[in-house]
Amino acid sequence: MPACLRRAARLLCALPLVLAILPRAAAAAGTPIPALTAWNEPGPSTLVRPLGPAPWPPSDPAAREAWAEIAMLEDTRATDLSRLIGHLQSSADALVRWRACRAFARLQDSTAIDPLLDAVQRDSSPMVRAEAAFALGQIGSRQATTALIYVVREQRDRGVRARALEALGKIADPAAAGVITAQLTRGDAELAREAAIACWRLADSTTAPFLSEGSKSKDTLTRAFCAYAMERAALPEFTIKALTRLIEDPDGTVRAYAARALGRQRSPLALAPLLEACGDKDFRVRVSALRAVGTRADSTALPQVLAGLGDADPAVREIAAAAALALRSRDAQVALRRALMDPDPAVRLAAGRALGGLLGDDAWSDLRPLLADLERRVRAGMLDALAAL
Repeated sequence: MPACLRRAARLLCALPLVLAILPRAAAAAGTPIPALTAWNEPGPSTLVRPLGPAPWPPSDPAAREAWAEIAMLEDTRATDLSRLIGHLQSSADALVRWRACRAFARLQDSTAIDPLLDAVQRDSSPMVRAEAAFALGQIGSRQATTALIYVVREQRDRGVRARALEALGKIADPAAAGVITAQLTRGDAELAREAAIACWRLADSTTAPFLSEGSKSKDTLTRAFCAYAMERAALPEFTIKALTRLIEDPDGTVRAYAARALGRQRSPLALAPLLEACGDKDFRVRVSALRAVGTRADSTALPQVLAGLGDADPAVREIAAAAALALRSRDAQVALRRALMDPDPAVRLAAGRALGGLLGDDAWSDLRPLLADLERRVRAGMLDALAAL
């Protein structure tokens, strides 16, 4: 067996032990275990767990047998779904019906739409209704739009409504924009977050005014998701003002998403707040702002890019090097040459690629030492870059 496969096998064998020891080690060190979260914030290396664990198989023997059959049909990618439909429609055990919906979500077969529509509206278990809504979103057929809109408006269970909003976003039917945007300002944080993400999936500029209002929420994640959605719902007369406000938000995650979205706005008014964000105290915001500056490719931002190449955080320096290439300004070559000796290998590689892109064959003498770099990925990256000269 090759050495890399042996190492991978050893790591896999050790994984259960590490997972078992981790909570005890954290408790012994006095480190609190993070609470359950629905979303992994960019940047911090926190432990993230699912919002709700999948249920265990049922204890009843007949139900366990049905559960096993569903798993077999799913694993074999069965084309005849009559047995799955039968379990969904006739099983008295909610866990079996839930498992059938999960199988439909993974199979993504449009022939299951009618039984899933029936389940999402009439099943007695909220768990099953929520999973049926999720499955409809995975299938992605607009045939389900009307029923899911009704679920969002009329269902009492918040979890079912949240999964219906998620499904409407995945289906991306413009007819659902009204019911989705209505949830942004209703005061329910969980539904507002799902609505904002659904707006991102819709990528419809008509949602911009509602996202602007939703970005005034007291809930941090709602503001962050609204900023995230405005990236794909660019309507500058609404989004620029909202994002300029959000880029001064007390929360770093919100500011980072606002900077990212400003880079996608088709307006010169987006540049000034972006340039200011390049000096933010949070490295995540500086990364997003410099990446956005590179997206816009406006040479006005060259001083901020040069400052980023000297930032204390290596992630910022790496993105600044990529932004220097996007600006296509040879005035950055002195700072990029200094970055070739950066202690961080990712920065050296990014600086080498930028110099190669800016100077072409003239960069050969600067890039040749990187072919002997101690880091293998730097050497490999330089070979690719030099081959493109």
